[in-house]
Amino acid sequence: MTDEFDILRKLLEKSEKNGDKICFDIEIFDILLRIIGKAVANIDTGEISFSREILSNLGEELYQKMKSLRQ
Repeated sequence: MTDEFDILRKLLEKSEKNGDKICFDIEIFDILLRIIGKAVANIDTGEISFSREILSNLGEELYQKMKSLRQ
């Protein structure tokens, strides 16, 4: 899972604010779907705590990037 988050971080680094819009690399949607898909698969197998951790980490990465772009 760390590979996906490493890719996500690199893609988030490329994002930029353009006026009142935030521009992301199109590949970010692929990695977001992979991360969310793994979380859902873990819920299906009963690994709810691991899924919570995945989604919590995802939320934190996105929040930190949005916070830095607002400054």
